[in-house]
Amino acid sequence: MHRRILSVVLIAIFLLLALPCKASATSQEPQYIYELHVDGNAESRQEKGNIVTFSVYLHRTDNQETFNMRGMQTEVRYDTSFFRLIEDSYVTAPGIVAKHVNGVGQFDEMYFNFLSYTGSDIWEAEKFIGSFRLEVLSGSGVSKVTLEDSMVAHPDGLGDSFEYEEVEHTVIVTTECTVKFVTNGGSVVQDMIVIYGEKIPKPQNPVREGYTFAGWYKDIHLQEQWDFDKDVVESSMYLYAKWTPDPTQPTETTEPTDPTQDPGNNQTCDGNRLILIILLIVVILASAFIIFLLLFRRKKNDEEDCTQEDNTQI
Repeated sequence: MHRRILSVVLIAIFLLLALPCKASATSQEPQYIYELHVDGNAESRQEKGNIVTFSVYLHRTDNQETFNMRGMQTEVRYDTSFFRLIEDSYVTAPGIVAKHVNGVGQFDEMYFNFLSYTGSDIWEAEKFIGSFRLEVLSGSGVSKVTLEDSMVAHPDGLGDSFEYEEVEHTVIVTTECTVKFVTNGGSVVQDMIVIYGEKIPKPQNPVREGYTFAGWYKDIHLQEQWDFDKDVVESSMYLYAKWTPDPTQPTETTEPTDPTQDPGNNQTCDGNRLILIILLIVVILASAFIIFLLLFRRKKNDEEDCTQEDNTQI
């Protein structure tokens, strides 16, 4: 009994001592910033046809000490209507993998990734990640090359990413930015030319039969709504229309389909599924019948054995 009480007390003391250590460790976690720049600048003036080298750096911002790097990643997103990737132009630091990825809509990405095979590597406080080159295709406008989905892994591989910030780069060819409106099935809204840093004049709302217009959004997934009273143009861009069904009018709802597949495949899949179900039922019934026969034979053998024992006794 005394040993049990002593064990409980020791566990309580250990927990009390561990709590402040954990809080202290959290407050001392390193902080980072991913920086994308051209010649050390976050903004550059370019002309159509220029070949621009974009460089990615990772800086430790809480101090200038070296640190253990287990893993990191970042994606550099650019507009393919504004830029063209120069093939095989990317350069990386040792151990870092670079890959070109086809993104969503008009955007593609350069993906940079590092994973230590020894548990962790020692990195300097300022680390060159990699670089690549883009050709400017547009003769006008502004485009932002952004960093997306970045992370810095903990040395033990547990928990979320360390805190970090991202610095993007703005390429200015001219200050005239093109704003395109994607109506997603609604009536056409004409493109606008808006000066860099200014607000977009609010266009007339598009219309769509059976739906109510629910605003313009910055992203194709309709998560960030554009505020015409506050937001300003920072690059040539797209705005996407959001719609909600109008309960007062009938609407046609269709399931999304894969255009690369034959519509008749659905019927074939249903037929195959039915055949599989029938075969499964047959197998189950056959198994049950076999089990019944085995049990019946066993019972019969037991009865014969009992009869032979009775005859022997007689």
